[in-house]
Amino acid sequence: MSAAPEPPPPVIALPLLTLAWVAIAVPNVTDAGSGFVPFCLLAPLSALVAVAWFWALVVISHTPRPRARRWFNTWAGCTAAVAFTLVLAHPAVGFRARVWLSTAALERFARSLPPDAHASEPPGMVGLFYVTDYSTGPDGSVALFTSNSGMLGRAGILYLPPGATASGSVGLHGPLFGSWHWFYQRF
Repeated sequence: MSAAPEPPPPVIALPLLTLAWVAIAVPNVTDAGSGFVPFCLLAPLSALVAVAWFWALVVISHTPRPRARRWFNTWAGCTAAVAFTLVLAHPAVGFRARVWLSTAALERFARSLPPDAHASEPPGMVGLFYVTDYSTGPDGSVALFTSNSGMLGRAGILYLPPGATASGSVGLHGPLFGSWHWFYQRF
């Protein structure tokens, strides 16, 4: 009777593929809106990661004990990273956490802008957000656009100091923290 064929040695590619997925997914799933391009990148990469881990589980089930334990430890660590990303995908968790961690930088940036202004060039990183555009109102309100959804609209974070109101062109998803709100703008 011949022994089962020896499976290929564990490679670093599968955990790296999973961590690449997490690195790409976290900034996109914790943003104000989902863009079309990140979705097109994440969907096939998600399928690739799922197929690769299914294959790994088949290999683990046919692997001798010591090697299987190493595979299982790798599998468990990467599964935890993916589960963490999926928890962050819920807007009440990931997006709010990102706003909370960036509140000081966001408020500093919002207060430094003049009334009735629009961005002439993208301001770049503000806290943990890449701000692509901004617009300020005469009452001190500031709309920071952080996500483009192609031709459908864009979304972001709205700063409404006491007494300020949102302009009619934006719809509010809801409050985040203090004077910060989640908004969208449809074209």
